[in-house]
Amino acid sequence: SLSSLHCAGRHDRHELAVEQHDENKHGCEMDSRHRQQRAPPDPVRVVDGDTIVVSLAGSEDRVRYTGIDAPEVTGAGGGMEPFGPEATAANRTLVEDRRVCLESDITDRDRYGRLLRYVWLEDGTLVNEALLAAGMARVSTFPPDVKYVESRYLPAQRDAREAGRGIWSGKGGNW
Repeated sequence: SLSSLHCAGRHDRHELAVEQHDENKHGCEMDSRHRQQRAPPDPVRVVDGDTIVVSLAGSEDRVRYTGIDAPEVTGAGGGMEPFGPEATAANRTLVEDRRVCLESDITDRDRYGRLLRYVWLEDGTLVNEALLAAGMARVSTFPPDVKYVESRYLPAQRDAREAGRGIWSGKGGNW
């Protein structure tokens, strides 16, 4: 089935006509029936290591990255989890002030009302996967939203673990 690709970021206001392709250069399938207003020139705002705020069609929406879990900057009981600030900084480096494209899977929103999306950069980087590869997140899936788990997520996480990057360095306790 086709998924929708929504784009948001620092660009002029104008309508984006999306053409139908089997896959675009990012691996996102696009739905030609969907026309999305580009966001006003407001930057993407980073909430933490796996959540951002984007502006779509004039309104802001929180987006939770599908299939990954990053350490929190405010954990249970208010404490910071190991690598929380580093994961947030890595996410900020990847997406802040950049145009992102949001790819949906099966589930539209989580129980907190956040959009669940695969987040792509214009250069073809899958942000969710990049955070795994940097050791700033771990695979955390909730079927049926498992599109990239076998092909991209698990190999990226395995490489980070074997290289001892980020949360796999042994310096973060038992996160």
